[in-house]
Amino acid sequence: MTLIGISNPVGVGASLNYIGDHVYANSGEVAVNQNLTELFNFTTGSNQYIIADIIIGSEGASGNDFFIESKLNGEVVFVTFMSTDTTPYPTVSNPITILIPPDSNYIFALKNDSAATRTWTATLVGRLY
Repeated sequence: MTLIGISNPVGVGASLNYIGDHVYANSGEVAVNQNLTELFNFTTGSNQYIIADIIIGSEGASGNDFFIESKLNGEVVFVTFMSTDTTPYPTVSNPITILIPPDSNYIFALKNDSAATRTWTATLVGRLY
């Protein structure tokens, strides 16, 4: 089976990279403040769907609270809030597993609920079907 998708030749950024029937994306370091900030924003190809894990990490932000929002075609499909009052390094149920249908725009974003700007990273690793 040959699968064709949109490719990001650089390898870091908000779009997808394809290797055979696997897909990945790396956000790189993203400064997240009190505004919803996108770490991924891409559209899947036709006749393919993706099952992927997203792993997020932070520089460490004790006392900071943050929101995670995931959208498919403009509709919120996942949202959660994480408090770091008792954990100096924010963790979410890593990885976050998602299914992304064909011809879908997917956005993964974070927002820091505190007064500080923090650096975040996200990695998406999955398989095309």
